[in-house]
Amino acid sequence: MPVYDCQRSFDDTHTVPALWLAGDRAQEGYVRLLWRLASQKEKMIKDQLFRKSVSEAKAIFASKEFRDILNGETGEDYDILSKSMEQELAKSRK
Repeated sequence: MPVYDCQRSFDDTHTVPALWLAGDRAQEGYVRLLWRLASQKEKMIKDQLFRKSVSEAKAIFASKEFRDILNGETGEDYDILSKSMEQELAKSRK
């Protein structure tokens, strides 16, 4: 995950994740896309062409760092899915 290096006009001295600057609708779209890739729920995504993207999406989606940048309703909706995927990945590595 990238280092937090962005500031909104009202943040004064601390930095925030870049995703927060995108707005709620864009954040939701990004998180939903990442979930779709990571979960491989769609037939097209199961194709070999997406193998590397799926692997990278899973690593990001299942990370604590990713969960730490989620906020509001998006955080509530995807936190448990992220933790579940983290457990799945841990099991598959054993």
